[in-house]
Amino acid sequence: MPVPRRILTVLVRSLTILETGDRKVPEAQNSLNALLLYPVPGTPEVFATTGLIGLEDGKLTRFSPSLILFKEAVQGPTDIQFVVTDRDDRNGLVMFLRRMTGTVAGSAGAMLSSEMPGVLRVAFREAVASGQFAIGGSKEDKLETVATGTLNLRDAEKVKGNITIDLLAPRDLKRVGKPVIKKNAHNGSLDLEILWDAE
Repeated sequence: MPVPRRILTVLVRSLTILETGDRKVPEAQNSLNALLLYPVPGTPEVFATTGLIGLEDGKLTRFSPSLILFKEAVQGPTDIQFVVTDRDDRNGLVMFLRRMTGTVAGSAGAMLSSEMPGVLRVAFREAVASGQFAIGGSKEDKLETVATGTLNLRDAEKVKGNITIDLLAPRDLKRVGKPVIKKNAHNGSLDLEILWDAE
């Protein structure tokens, strides 16, 4: 019996990051990026971003109305990986996304074309391993990250409604007047609403 396709909607209700990162540019902001892995056969990944958002260290940022991150068809088990970039002066994320344009097209998120399968999976894996979100080989192709997390979508009946994801530091994060947040230690949480609909 074939696995039914369902429509997955992921809404971001709130985000808390204990250490948001570099403050060289006072107006710098973070971004929440997500990658849906193998949602349906033939679609290896779907990328989505909130764009730049203003976060303060240790403070809950509530989105009202909730931000839509994904609305995609899903068939079978998949995962969502999350990466929060370091505070950015508005150039890094924009340049990163511009490099991807021309190779992306999509609906709620941006789906990579078949010419570049796995590029973002490698970038997200690198963000977890080293704290750098890398889409290319040069320094300009890398964004520092402050938090990562994963949500397994194995059972739609169990993973639905309001879900909280613990976010971990992908590298040691220095803090002003506070202890360092060590690599793989808690650095915040992400509150989501997960909705499933028949296709």
